[in-house]
Amino acid sequence: MGGKKDRDPIHSRQANQELPESIARDGVDARCRLIENEHLGFVNDCDREREPLANTERQTFRQRVGDRLQAEAFLQFMDAVVRSLFRQIEELRMQLVEQTLLEHALLHRALANRIWERLDPVLTRYFLGMIVVMIYATAASYVGLKYFLGIEHAILLALLTGILETVPVIGPTSAAIIAGLVSLRTATGLMSIIDYALYATALRLSIDQLIGPFVLGTAAHVHPVLIIFCFLAGGIVFGIPGVIMAVPVALLIKSTLATLYGDEAE
Repeated sequence: MGGKKDRDPIHSRQANQELPESIARDGVDARCRLIENEHLGFVNDCDREREPLANTERQTFRQRVGDRLQAEAFLQFMDAVVRSLFRQIEELRMQLVEQTLLEHALLHRALANRIWERLDPVLTRYFLGMIVVMIYATAASYVGLKYFLGIEHAILLALLTGILETVPVIGPTSAAIIAGLVSLRTATGLMSIIDYALYATALRLSIDQLIGPFVLGTAAHVHPVLIIFCFLAGGIVFGIPGVIMAVPVALLIKSTLATLYGDEAE
């Protein structure tokens, strides 16, 4: 019995020593423990079965990463191309806008020059007509104050009347009030007051209804009735500034329309 017990350990140790040598080629010992593999070191037989699957997964992952990087690179390239295309389109659009604005500016400048060439002599004649009206007002008021009313210092009042005639509404009114005060100071009775009223009425009617429209209309080549209408409309709408600017604005409109529609008549 003791000998049998002694023999079994011997055979067990021999089996343990021989079995690893017989299956070392498979990388597994008799107790399924890790052994040295010439390529991967210590491995387990279960890990050896999983190696092909892990390699496949790594290859698939690498391929997906590569595909994703290629897609991102392609998208970046397309984004750069689209941005460059839009930038070029925007630059072309801005160049077209600048060119169009320049052409319009040159066209409008040429049109403005043509209008001014037509308007300049008309305004010059209009202001010369104003000077003629002022001279007439001075002369007529001197004759009326000196020889009709017999007022002293008639020349000063006449010059004042002529100068104030250049200021619509306020100017003639102020001149009439000043001359009236002087006339009242030297008046000898009711007839002197009536004579001054007749003088002032005749002077205003002759300037506003006859000499002014005729001279200014002839100088500006505008009908006298239109001159009167311009004075009235300007005064009603804008007051004194409207009266001052009425005829020049009307002449500007007339010259602009004549230039646009090719009316060569002065």
